[in-house]
Amino acid sequence: MKARLLGALALLVLTGCGVAVVLSAGGPASLLGRSGWVLATALPSGADIDPDWGYTLNAPLAPATAPATAPATAPATAPSGPVFSPPHCAPLPALLVIPGTRVASAFAESEPRGLEIGVAVPASAATGFVESAHPEMAFRIWAPGDAPASIDRYRHWLAACGSYEVDFPDPRTGAHRHGTISTVIDADPDIPAEAAVTVTRSLTAADNGTQTQHGGYYAIRGLLLECSTSMGPDRIDQFNRLCARTAERLRAL
Repeated sequence: MKARLLGALALLVLTGCGVAVVLSAGGPASLLGRSGWVLATALPSGADIDPDWGYTLNAPLAPATAPATAPATAPATAPSGPVFSPPHCAPLPALLVIPGTRVASAFAESEPRGLEIGVAVPASAATGFVESAHPEMAFRIWAPGDAPASIDRYRHWLAACGSYEVDFPDPRTGAHRHGTISTVIDADPDIPAEAAVTVTRSLTAADNGTQTQHGGYYAIRGLLLECSTSMGPDRIDQFNRLCARTAERLRAL
């Protein structure tokens, strides 16, 4: 009772002095500087996926920090690198190129544990696809510099490059490959974020048929959350739930 009375008196004194006090129970607005290990607590765990799937968690101890100068696009390719058609689609937006080391990520692959798990390989900076031997789900958190601006630039790039062709060296073998990449922007996601975009992307290559990925990019508290999957329609609801929950946990950190 005394504590309540003192609290009320303190509020009256502050009000009388023209001072407005706002208490916030939330954390800091930005998550920049948090370690990858902390950010990884927002990601799906092995308990969230089928017990016979392969599961990998990457959680660097280094803090999530934006690059000194956040590139709007991926670094320019060497003469022996991928060749795009039309040429103005090169290089890809940085949003599509998996960043280097300071990325907290969870990767689930529909291959029974105990068997050989195929290694996901980024197809250079040519397609924006991470090609896996089996259907997979991936969730990544990193600091791109300005996450909302990165998403806006991607939308702008898609207006001119919703479909493009590319010749590129296979990242596994070095052999020449040719592919056509098409992207469709899906309905706005029902996930609160400062900026967001969801897409369906397909990679058609003569040597490997057509691969389809569903993906979403979400700017949350200074970071970028990417959710992507190559699994079929029967797994999309599960994937969407895990992505929404990851975003919710990230906002709550």
